[in-house]
Amino acid sequence: MITLRKAKEEDLEIIRDIAAATWPSTYLDIIGQAQIDYMLDKMYNKGELLRQLMEGHIFLIAEEGENQFGFAGYSIIGHEERIYKLHSFTYCHRHMERV
Repeated sequence: MITLRKAKEEDLEIIRDIAAATWPSTYLDIIGQAQIDYMLDKMYNKGELLRQLMEGHIFLIAEEGENQFGFAGYSIIGHEERIYKLHSFTYCHRHMERV
């Protein structure tokens, strides 16, 4: 069964790995590899992810057993919810269709 859990500081590398795996298939034809590399370095470096986590940004990790399939990130500012990131591996979608 796939479950969601709240990410901790030690999960930041998992978030980076998932973003690095999902960005090319989503954005390569739109912005090219150089821009993907720039955005991943800017938005998903460990310092930036840690800053977001420390400021109350919530990351959720989708996993089944020891396998992480995706993540979502959001924060609540005042009474306004903002979803910033939603990434999953494509094989997760195929797996979920069977469930």
